[in-house]
Amino acid sequence: MSKKYKKLVLSIVLDLIGLIPLIDIIWAPLSGYIMTKLYKGTKGKVAGIIGYIAMYLRKVKQKMMVKLL
Repeated sequence: MSKKYKKLVLSIVLDLIGLIPLIDIIWAPLSGYIMTKLYKGTKGKVAGIIGYIAMYLRKVKQKMMVKLL
């Protein structure tokens, strides 16, 4: 498997770990940090920020859904 596909698989795994309800608060900043190390330079910074924001928004959405129920 090429290096590009290994990074893709690892990125998907990081996102799937973030779906676990109890660890997502701790996992969001850690995942963002790992993404900055996985992808060097500006791409890594952008990937880390987007990953962190996506996980944070997912958590906010979950809390809103609970309040609606």
